[in-house]
Amino acid sequence: MLEKLAFFLDIFNKFKSISIIGTAKNVGKTTTLNYMINIAKNKYNLGLTSIGRDGESKDAIFSTPKPRIYVEKGTIIATAKQCISNTDITKEILVATDFKTPLGEILIIRALSDGFVELAGPSKNSELLEIKNILFSFNCDFVIIDGAVNRKSYASPIVTDATILATGAAFSPDIDRVVHHTSHLVNLLSLEGEKNSQIINLSKKIIQNGTIGFISPNHETKIINNFNAREALKNVKKELLNDYQIIVVKGIVSDNFIEEFMNYVKNYNRMVLLVEDSTKLFLSREVLSRFQKSGGILKVIYPIKIVGVTINPKSPIGDGFSKDKFLKLLKQNIQISVFNLLEDS
Repeated sequence: MLEKLAFFLDIFNKFKSISIIGTAKNVGKTTTLNYMINIAKNKYNLGLTSIGRDGESKDAIFSTPKPRIYVEKGTIIATAKQCISNTDITKEILVATDFKTPLGEILIIRALSDGFVELAGPSKNSELLEIKNILFSFNCDFVIIDGAVNRKSYASPIVTDATILATGAAFSPDIDRVVHHTSHLVNLLSLEGEKNSQIINLSKKIIQNGTIGFISPNHETKIINNFNAREALKNVKKELLNDYQIIVVKGIVSDNFIEEFMNYVKNYNRMVLLVEDSTKLFLSREVLSRFQKSGGILKVIYPIKIVGVTINPKSPIGDGFSKDKFLKLLKQNIQISVFNLLEDS
């Protein structure tokens, strides 16, 4: 218990914002959110929002009970208009944002009493960033963004300072599959960032002006703008690729791109493949392993700070896992902190 408390207090002290993302529904994102809200009580002024909807009393798919989100007086909340009617707090509307969702316009409200709330925020990173700034403008010490299932783009360092990943038996009844998937996702989100400031600046210009770009050892660049990175790569003569040491890719990098890159670029293992951030990578464990074991180097312009993993060994449709075995296997396969918060709920 003390280790968990120290871990989360350290997050509040080191960062200003965090996103909570999950491997599936019902893996414990809301439990993690409530745990952090409870720790912050009487210590930090919180700002809250969500991608998708969270805080309902029942799961929309399985109709099983879900943990609700309980906030204290003074919390600043960004949520859709329809969700406000499902709260039991006394509230003050501070801002109407003009950001539209299927559940209505997103409003910024202040809780004037303790109570339960539902969260539903924007679907675009640009809107999310603006809402985060609005929350800070109302003197929030810390902002928590509750992410949506399989929407790891909200872990982007452009949006939040750090990320927590929630995982659990709801992802799969096969414990080994859950462990392997979770460790692979942590590895992707933990990729090394480029440290050379000149390379970073050149890469940002490439991202702004093209689909794919190349940087030579003397920092000359070649930028190609095409429909997608795979087609753009084929527009470069193979012999010219020997002149470059870094390839910068805008947008999604998939298994297909990596395989074509390995086949098309003879000296790929002497080049650095640089992407915006890890949320743009949709790579299988097998392809990433093959690429890296053959000498391929993958880096990011904006590294993500993934600080920990929380687990839910229970499943809404089965028996779930042994909590001790699940925790042990994850700790053996992941090099960051792993906690079972259900022990304290």
